Amino acid sequence: MAKSVMLAADMLVIPVQPSPYDVWAAEETLKLIEEATVHKDSLKSVFAINRKIVNTAIGRDVEEALNRYPVPILATHIHQRVSFAESALGGLMLAKFTIWPCAAAGMTSRQSSSCLSDWASPGA
Repeated sequence: MAKSVMLAADMLVIPVQPSPYDVWAAEETLKLIEEATVHKDSLKSVFAINRKIVNTAIGRDVEEALNRYPVPILATHIHQRVSFAESALGGLMLAKFTIWPCAAAGMTSRQSSSCLSDWASPGA
């Protein structure tokens, strides 16, 4: 099924998390893509770095590890967003749960939990 999906696409975006496991798995994905290009030589692919954690060695090293493959890496990386998971804990949509008002006030993450409760429940 993976090959038929690849053949239906013009471009494949390969999501890779900053982890040795994802980098190793990318190699297997590239083998599948190589097989698909036998049937569709116009098929393009790119790496998308996902869930990158800012200011960590593994976050910096993932791009270097992917550079050994003949596939371009998208310039924009998607960073790890803890607020997405935390919003589910409170039963809130991400649009109603954000750290921006608290961060704008210069609060630390511990201080912001109170701020977030107040912000997510106006008038409470």
